[in-house]
Amino acid sequence: MINTALEIETILTRLKKEEYLIRKELDNLPEGRIMRVQDHGKEHFCVVTRGGNGKLQRRVTRDDELVTRHLRKFYLTQELRALQQDLTAVSQAMKRLSSADSASIIRRLLTAHPWINDAQLTASLQPDRSKLMEWALAPYEMSSYKPEQRNKCTSFGLWVRSKGELLCAEKFHEFGQLFRYEQVVWVGSTPFAPDFTFLREDERLMYWEHMGLLSNEKYYTHQEAKLRALRSVGIKPETNLIITFEDEFGRIDMKDLEFKIKNRLMLR
Repeated sequence: MINTALEIETILTRLKKEEYLIRKELDNLPEGRIMRVQDHGKEHFCVVTRGGNGKLQRRVTRDDELVTRHLRKFYLTQELRALQQDLTAVSQAMKRLSSADSASIIRRLLTAHPWINDAQLTASLQPDRSKLMEWALAPYEMSSYKPEQRNKCTSFGLWVRSKGELLCAEKFHEFGQLFRYEQVVWVGSTPFAPDFTFLREDERLMYWEHMGLLSNEKYYTHQEAKLRALRSVGIKPETNLIITFEDEFGRIDMKDLEFKIKNRLMLR
């Protein structure tokens, strides 16, 4: 089950951080505001400020950099206003939220129904993973392609080929997701090996492909051919294939990785 309170709190934290950054930038922008005025048939930018006597003062400027900074200030002011509306809405939603995590539900049930046994109730929440464990530990055909390239070891003893696969495997392990590494899928007489294969609790097979060296033309061409081959046997992104990527600098979005684990692999 998704911890809704935690997800909303994360959104709230991001919004507050964004608000802080906007306010910090606004503090370093010029005072006053910009407006366009006409003078003798010509249009000019005018900076409007408030003087020491409290009266508004207007000053024509031809400083392009100053105009740009004022326009940036105008934009940020509007963005801050919209952000504050979002903050108010999210904060109100947080207050109205009912705790839907397992611990809160168990406490409410035990309070309302004292005849329920705490240990039995907790045990009833745990899925039967015996089939998954049996599947994960059973022998399977692993890719025999260049085994010497599996030169990175996870914290639980699995050797993989890349930093990206290592990070993926560690996250799967953290979330308790059992998998098979590089299990062969035959497409006609040609073997292909998705990076990770999962058996979900609903007994549906899911596949995970992590793509790293997309800037490498040879790697990119190989991955394209691999995805076409897997699609021909029913393994495709819109149904049972999950794909993660690295950017041009080799960076991986771990939040995206966790999101896909929670929303594509884990049943709620």
